[in-house]
Formats: sequence, structure tokens, C-alpha cells
Amino acid sequence: MPWICEACQTVATDDQQACPGCDRAKPSWTVAPDRTRTMVIGAQARLECLTGAGQPTLGAPPPGFATTPAQACPVSPRAALAALAGAPPAPEATLIVRLWPRPRQDRTVTITVERSDGARDVTFPPEAQVERGDGSFDLLLAPAFGPGPALAPEALGGRHLLDVSDEDAGGVPAWAPSLEVAALRKRADLPIAPVAADDRRRRVCMIEVEDVSFGTGRKVFLPGAWSFADAATGLAVVGAVLTQVRRAPDLRVLVAGHTDHVGTDAANDLLSARRAENVWLYLTGQREAWARHCQEHYEIRDIEAVLAWVAFAHGWDTDPGGIDGTWGPKDKKARDAFRARYEAEYGRKLPAGKQTAADWEACFDLYDRALADRLDTTVERLADLRAALRLTEPPTLACGERWPTRRPDVNPQAQAPNRRVDVLLFPPDLVPDLTATPPGAAVYGDEALERTWLHVDDALRDPDNAPYAEQPLARDCDIRPTHVDAPVDDAPSDEAALAAAGAGSPFYGE
Repeated sequence: MPWICEACQTVATDDQQACPGCDRAKPSWTVAPDRTRTMVIGAQARLECLTGAGQPTLGAPPPGFATTPAQACPVSPRAALAALAGAPPAPEATLIVRLWPRPRQDRTVTITVERSDGARDVTFPPEAQVERGDGSFDLLLAPAFGPGPALAPEALGGRHLLDVSDEDAGGVPAWAPSLEVAALRKRADLPIAPVAADDRRRRVCMIEVEDVSFGTGRKVFLPGAWSFADAATGLAVVGAVLTQVRRAPDLRVLVAGHTDHVGTDAANDLLSARRAENVWLYLTGQREAWARHCQEHYEIRDIEAVLAWVAFAHGWDTDPGGIDGTWGPKDKKARDAFRARYEAEYGRKLPAGKQTAADWEACFDLYDRALADRLDTTVERLADLRAALRLTEPPTLACGERWPTRRPDVNPQAQAPNRRVDVLLFPPDLVPDLTATPPGAAVYGDEALERTWLHVDDALRDPDNAPYAEQPLARDCDIRPTHVDAPVDDAPSDEAALAAAGAGSPFYGE
């Protein structure tokens, strides 16, 4: 630390015991201001320019969307932003200026737009910034170019319009090549890159609940596989949906039920409706309602499948020794063991005798335990994740067999349209008219929105951390509006509802 001699004002270092100018002893000196250290302290005030990634991790604080350092400033046509009618722009079209000021330091942000006709300064005072709670502040911007109406922050979900328009190039509205953001004596220079707002916002994510989660012709949502080799389980799909909604809370969720092409339209519509309802009830955490639904629509194979899964997933002595649809001594022994183990662990006694809704409530609890483990969270936290779900109206759709799927990564000759339920995630301004006929036309028809098929493995990954940060989350899925009139199986039905609907069999193919 530097010192100043009071007699001759010579500056000396801390390790010198006498003044090099007049040879006076050190006690007569005073401490000199350390200007280097003052500059270092001042540099602790930081400025970052970020673009919204829309992908916060499951355990992150709830900012609405996470942020990543921006390589370029996104810019959208002003007309596209005006068309949002009060909804916020997608996170990828938002520029965030984040600053960590020192106490009592001016937080004014100045942005210089480098246009071809000269620079233009835009100033945003502290009142335009949002406090984040960790000492930092965000200025949320919606950069735009081109003609259009003036847009207040309220019309852009709290984002401030930043006009980066340049002179028209041959009558085509253009944007400035770059901008400079300055705050707290820090600067960031960013090139400006366009955002294809219309195309981007018309994409809808879709996650499939495959046939491993539903027995043939059955309506009870099964939790998953009986080996570690199959990751595309029902619980993985639910976890993927909760993760995606956690990353983008504004998404609207629709559960669409499907069947294969065997059976009558009326029977398939009823079957697809029950499947969608069962998934919706579990996804939203309606424990008692889901249990009642299962009790009304289960078959022996569903009980056997769940008992086998409990033995595999939780290590309970509940293996029924096979899934054959015939209730026998091994099945009874497995269910008795299930009830005894549940009472021991949860402190709730289940009724003896035939299957009841209470048994399905216990199954719900074990589903949730496995789901919480899959998401690396707690069962109590699942309630918070479910509370963030925002459903469409209606929340379910019965599509029957009208809309088979062709996946882009599977040989068309080697695949069958065998998914049972789709969970679709819509941006709030793109929810279609779900009352359109035939059911599903607004979602899967020729004029429907473009869909992105999201695999559960990708949806469950954290895209903000390597190695997934460099990988796309979704792959395109081609959905063909196809109707197939197939012969009905001659086997008799054991369900009055399906028989009344005209079904020949409750088993509708593989």
C-alpha cells in the first residue's frame, strides 16, 4: 500500500521504512489513496447483453425464462410484434440488458443504433428496468424494424420497443447493422440479426405417449417399462411435459387421445377420449379423480402391469408372474403384498377384497415417487410444477384414428401409427379452435400449425449445460391427415360402453 511523506510529499511503498526523499521515519507518513484499487472496485459493476433462451433448468429460480450471453441482437418486423396483440414476444426475440450497479450508481442505459444515415442514441432510465432481487436489474427490449404503430411496453408484455430501423433499401424496410449498449462505463457491441418471427411462432411442440404406456384397447395410463432398456415410459413423458412448461411457463397444454385404425369411428373416438382423460388427470395431479377413472375403466392386465412395474421400479415383492389378463393366485398374492407394503411405508391401510379406487390412489403415489426421482426433485415439489400447467379449453381432445403419425427418423416401412396420446404445447397466441370438426382437424389437418416432435429424452435434458447446449431440442414430425376404413375384429367386447358405440372388440391391434 503506498504512503506519502508529510514533509516532502514523496510517495513510497509499504516495505520502505524511511522516506526516499528526506529520509524521515515512516511514522510521520500518511496513507496515500490507492487509485488502482479504486478503479478495480469500480469495475465490479457489470453489464451483460443477453437474449432470452426460454429454457431455464428445473432447479433454477423462476425468472420466466433463462438467459444466455448474446452473440447478436435479435430483431423482428414491427408488424409481427404488433400482431401479438398484447402477448409478449417469444424469448428468442427479446434482448436483455442486465446490469449489476454499485449502490447509488446511475443505472441509465444508452443504446446507440449505428444506422447508415448516422448514429442514433436511445436512452432508457432506471424506471424502465426490472429489479431481479439479486442486486441486478434487467431492461427487457423487443428490437424491431420497419413501419408500424407505436407499441407501449404494456402491449409487449413489459418489453420496451427498440427501433433499429435503417433507411429503406429499395423500398424494403431494413435494420441497422449493429448497436452499442453502454451502461456504468461498460459497453457491448452487438451485430443485429433478424428473427423469423412468423415461422418461429407457428411451431407447436408435440410429445408422444407411445403404446408402451397403454395396453391394446385399454384406457389406464401405465407408468412405463419393465426394463432399463426402454426410456420412453409414460412417466418420462409426464416429466418431459412438466420440464418444458417449467422452461416456458406461458405454454398451453393439450392432451390428444388416439387409437390405431382397427375398429369403428365411434368406438375409437370413445377409446381415445378415455385415454386422453386418464393422462390429463394424472398430468395435472388429480389423484382421487384419476383413481376413480382407473377404477371405472381398468382391465386385469392393467393391474398386472402396474404390479409388475412396482416390482421393477420400487423393488417391492409384487411381481404377478406374468401379464395374461387372467386373475389367479399369483396376482392375488402380488396385490396383497402391494397393500401390505403400502400400509407399512405410507401408514394408510387399503381395503381387502377386490380392486378399489383406494388401490389406484396408492398407485398414483408410487407413480409420483418415481416421477420425482426422474426429475431429481421431491414429491412435494411436483405440486408446484403441476400448478404451473396452463391447459387449453377443452384440455383434452378425442381424435380416434384419424391422424396417424410418420416420424422423420424411422423407416416408413418399419413403423406403424401406434402412439396412444399426444401432449401438445402451444404458445398462448397460437391455440387453435379445438371445436373444429372432425376432432383434431385444427391441430393435425392440412391447414394446421406446424408441429415439432419432441422426444422425451431430449425434452428431459438440460439444454443450458454441455453437452446438450449444442444439440437441438426437437426434430420435425410429419403428420398426415389419413382415414383408414379397416375391417372390425369379430371378437366379442366385454365393455358395454364400447359395445353401445358399435365396437366389435376392445382390442384394437398392436
